[in-house]
This record gives sequence, C-alpha cells and structure tokens, in this order.
Amino acid sequence: MRIDNPLTLSPYQHPVASVSVDDELAEVLSMAADAAHSQVAALLALCPLGAKVFAGRGLLRHPDGYIPITASVYERMFPTNSAVTVPAGHLPTDIRRILSSESSGSYLAFPISVDFDRHAILILRREGPAGWPETEIAHLQRFARLIQLRLRNMLDSLPAQTVFEQSDSGLLIGRFLTDETGGASDLIIENANEAFRGFVGNDVSDRLLTLWPDATVILAAAATLMPDSPMQQLEIPGPCGGNEWFEARFRRLADDRLLLLVTEVSERRRLFQRLVEQEERRRLANRLAELGVWDFDPATGDVTVDDNLRGMFGVIGARPIGFAQVLRAIPKADRRRARKEAAALLLTENREGVSFPIRVKGIDDGIMRHVMLSGVRMTRHDGRPAWLIGAARDITSRVEREERDRLLHQELGHRLKNTVTLVLGLVNQTFRTSRDIEGARTALLSRIRALGAAHEHLLLGDTNGARFEDVVLGALAFGEFEPERISASGPELRVGQRSALHLALVLHELVTNAVKYGALSSDAGRIAIHWSIEDQNAVMEWQESGGPRVTPPTRSSFGTRLIASGLTGGGQAAADIQYRPEGFYCHLSAPLSELAG
Repeated sequence: MRIDNPLTLSPYQHPVASVSVDDELAEVLSMAADAAHSQVAALLALCPLGAKVFAGRGLLRHPDGYIPITASVYERMFPTNSAVTVPAGHLPTDIRRILSSESSGSYLAFPISVDFDRHAILILRREGPAGWPETEIAHLQRFARLIQLRLRNMLDSLPAQTVFEQSDSGLLIGRFLTDETGGASDLIIENANEAFRGFVGNDVSDRLLTLWPDATVILAAAATLMPDSPMQQLEIPGPCGGNEWFEARFRRLADDRLLLLVTEVSERRRLFQRLVEQEERRRLANRLAELGVWDFDPATGDVTVDDNLRGMFGVIGARPIGFAQVLRAIPKADRRRARKEAAALLLTENREGVSFPIRVKGIDDGIMRHVMLSGVRMTRHDGRPAWLIGAARDITSRVEREERDRLLHQELGHRLKNTVTLVLGLVNQTFRTSRDIEGARTALLSRIRALGAAHEHLLLGDTNGARFEDVVLGALAFGEFEPERISASGPELRVGQRSALHLALVLHELVTNAVKYGALSSDAGRIAIHWSIEDQNAVMEWQESGGPRVTPPTRSSFGTRLIASGLTGGGQAAADIQYRPEGFYCHLSAPLSELAG
C-alpha cells in the first residue's frame, strides 16, 4: 500500500504537495517482511511534526494524520542507534495500536537516520516467543540500509520538485566539481529556483562560481563537512557587487552534492550597522561625559552595567557582576539609602526620578570612590513589575576638592586666629622691653614684616607647612645682603605651620642682631647657617665671623628670649647660645615630630 510521504514537509510555511512512495520502496518493505516471516510490517517516518505511516503491510489501521511520537521516543527506543527487539507490551502505545490488537508476539525495530532532523523506523512483527537470532537480525539489517538509501535519495530530489519554486529564498542543489587534488573547485548546478536565478541576474551558466565568485568560501566550508551534517551558515557579498549581502545556509548531501539556501540580508545588515554605530556614539558620549549606564530588574535581580560604570565599581576585566556584588561594594550606611530610594521609586509614580550620592569600594581594586546615582522607573505595559534604569557619574574628584576647600577654610580661620594672637604678643613684648616709643615702633614693624614673609611662604605652599630652606631664605630676603656674606645649606626638611611662623621670627631676630651688633654690622662679616637631622632631631647652627668682637648682653631682651625658645618655641626644643669673641654662635634643636607641628 502507499501512503503520503511526510518527508515532503518543509520547515518553511509553504503548502507542499504530497509525493507518492515509489514501487521500489514498497517492494523493499515487502521483501523484508517475507524474509522475517512477518505478516505485519511498517515503515514509520518521523519529522518535527510527529510520525506518519510511510508504508505498511498487514496493519490494523492506517491513520492519515501524524502520530504524536517525538524525537525523544526515537532516542529511548534506540539508545545505541542499533536494532532492538521489543516485547509487545513494551512497544510505545501509539505505535502498537497501528500494528496489532494482540498483546502477544515479538517486534524487531531498526532505526533509520534519513536526515539531521528526520528519522524513520522499520518494524517487523511475528507471533511466538520474544527474541530474534543475531544472524537473522544481521540479515534483515540489509533491508533497513536499502530503505535508508532510498529515503535519502527521495529527500535529495524533493526540494527541486516542491519547496524550491515556492520559496522567496534562493535555493539550489548542485554537485561538487573536483580538481586534480580532489578538492572542490566549483559546483555544477543541477537545479535552482527562480529566486536564485533572480539573484544572479538570470544568468544561464551552470557553474556556481561563474555566477557568484564570492561563493568560494561556501565551497571551502562545505568541503570539510560530512554528508548529512547540520546546516551551516555564512554571510557573503552579493553576486552583483555593490552593497548587497546574502545569508547562505548550506548542507552537504550524499553523492557529493550540496543543498544551498540564500536569503538577501542587505537591509538587515544596514540596520544592524546603524544600531552598532548608534551604540558606539552612545558609548562615546557617555565616556566623554563620564557617565555610566545601569539597568536593574527587581523581579529577577538582574543588573546590567556598561564599561564606564564597571570602572566606577572597580571591576577589572570584562567579567559580569551580579546584584549581590554591587550591594557589597556599597558601605552599609549608603546601602540603606540606596535600598530606600529604589523602593520609593518602584512604589511611586515619580516620573522625575531620583539622584543621590553614594560611596563605592572597588570590587577588584578596593579603591573608595564617590558616585552620584540617578534613576527613573520604567513601566511595563504587560503587567509585569516595573524596572529601573539610570546613569551614574564618578564625583570623587569633586568631593575631594570640596573637602580640601572645607579644610582650607578651616585652616585659614585657624591661621588668622593664631596670627592675631601672635601679633598681640609681639606688641606686648616689644613695648614692654623697649626704652622709647620710636625704638619700639621700628622693632615692631620689622617683626611684623618677618611674620608676613613667613605667612607668604606658607600660603604659597600647602596646608602641611613649608620647606625649612624657604623659611630661612625668606627671613634673609629683607636685608638684601651680598650673596657671598651669608651661606645657607641643609637637607630637604618640612616645617609645620606653627613651627614655621616661630622659626621665621627667630631667624628675623638673629638677622636683626647680626645687623645691629654682629657680623653684618661690618663689611668683612660673614654668617654660615646649616641645618641637619641628627637622631630624629632637627638641628640648626648659626655661626657668625669677621664682625666686631662679641660681648654678652647686660640684660635679656624679648629677642634674646625668643631665640632661646629654640626652633619650635616649646616642648622639647633646646637652644645653646654662645657669645664667642670671634663671632656669635647658637645651636637650636627640636624633635622632628615637634617641628612638623
């Protein structure tokens, strides 16, 4: 008997005419049944829609439609892809109902692989105890192979007869043309539909590469395939040049033949390219604006971030990050606020969105950053929960700058207070020890200038104070002395704000005394200033020479007491003052930690 061939069904949604099974296939099935002494035999063809009786003998019924047998049933029946004997009670119910109403008997089933997603089953039934001799199974296996070859030949010829002319895609079947090395040099076209001929300009040539030179990549890829392997896919330029592009899907068939399907995808590629360009422009804009983009779905917990935001979260490399990692990167206090803002945004109709700063500790690099998060709620029209999208900006530099400004304002206020206190002290001490108003006025102005010079060095420096050398040179600058008369040397050394002001006043007193009574009061006088670090102490030596003979003062003035207070004016500062006849000498010292204050 002959039943409609299910193998004519195409994966495309086009009506396909049924094709009758030829006498050869029915004869092979009959021969197999006779050899097995079987009164019941069936050939079932399986395709994506199910199973259908392809041919049969002695069947109980002949269903016209498809039997609901899936590929998984086929795989369970043939786990090793070889023939199996099946007791009647173990045969799938949908198959047994076609073959016989008897619950006795034994079945022999052969798997037949027709194509990548199409299979067939040859089933033979006979009465008697279960079991088929191995020699008999091997003999009947030859009939299964004959059926397999016949079905494959029919499948190869079907597209040109049915699907080809009903498809908008270009379709062809061709045979490989080989060169002297055995490689595929071209494809001889055996059949092609009108769509394919239209793509190549209705050229009458039967050689694929003559019609489509860029199809060499298809031949090269197909030459490496095994027959009936899965469909492969490539994109190639069009046969007529220009900006046309085609998607080529191909499969190598038996007998060195090729099934090729081509679909124009020029517009799809152009749209894809525009999307790529738009995405690149968006990324460039975000990078220039230093913006990161994020997306959070509360229903799934999925977080999507771009490269900019990954950098803000200290992620090294391209590995993905999850919602839990994002939360752990945010300190607890900021995390509570982020949760609160996100919940409020999800539960309200706030269309303006929210913006708030958070701190982030880098997931990989551990660096603490400040990030301004902005988000808006997106409403789903299908009833699913809303999700959040937004942007982020790294504001670490701004926050640090604001913090520096705040500290600077505090420091300026502190310095101003200290300066007023110091000036009041200078006024009080100067007038208390001066003999006349004019002398007091001159001394006070000189000391205030020295104080102003010290402040200038501090303001030109930073909040950590000034360099020791700058303070020394600043104190010497007001006298405009010849460079060779005063030498100053020493290592790099930092002086704190308070100590710098005090040191400037001490140096001013030393210079003033040298001008009035010491080395700088004569043309031959010299001063050597040297500072060093000894056992975690800062040391400065002041040595005068070439001036008038030195005698100790008869009374202690404010300037003398100021010098005696040492480098820092308190704590562990020490001073050794010597009125040597050949020149005044003093040795001032203080711990480095104290000098930095």
